[in-house]
Amino acid sequence: MLRVQRQLDVGHQRLSAVERDNQDLRHEFVQIVARVERLEKRLAAMLAAQTRQRGDLPSNAHADHQSIARDYQSLVEHHLATLALAATTASTLRPAYKPAHLWFLGELCQALFQAPPTTGLIEGALGLDKDGRMTLATRVDQALVKTQALWRRATCIGLPFRWDFDLLPGTRLDPSRQAAWLSCDPLLPAQYVIAPAYVVEKEVFCLQRVLTNPSF
Repeated sequence: MLRVQRQLDVGHQRLSAVERDNQDLRHEFVQIVARVERLEKRLAAMLAAQTRQRGDLPSNAHADHQSIARDYQSLVEHHLATLALAATTASTLRPAYKPAHLWFLGELCQALFQAPPTTGLIEGALGLDKDGRMTLATRVDQALVKTQALWRRATCIGLPFRWDFDLLPGTRLDPSRQAAWLSCDPLLPAQYVIAPAYVVEKEVFCLQRVLTNPSF
């Protein structure tokens, strides 16, 4: 029994030593974590200061704008393009350019991205009468909601941004800020803005999509 008791005492002593070591390690770990957090905050502050001074440095804000650019492109190529195609049969307007659905898409983008969109702009841009509004009501509402959400996201980030409609008809495309619509010949002169470029500060996040002469 005495031998067992001595072994238990030795075991308790070792366990106590291990617990003390563990406490010391945990204390050191907490100090290291706190130090790393302080360094990360200092680094983030330094990067933020450099980003404010230089527009060519990436930041979380720029990454957010890249996400908006992808969502904007998807909105134009899918939801707005489908709405514009439907407008070719529901509209009272005659298109100024052909094919009609690309002209309607351009009118739609102007209504939504020249300035923050409000209710009624889409119907006016597409020339929808009462019957047309009823036919396309769901698609129109979805387009307005999705576009307003993009404007809010871009505004909340804090960096200056704009949707760029600048175009001189008859000129060649500028590949740094423009691209022909997929069905158009990029070697032909520009005629009409289908979808504006998305520009943050001086950086083009999404190219302007332009009507030249359709290749079909």
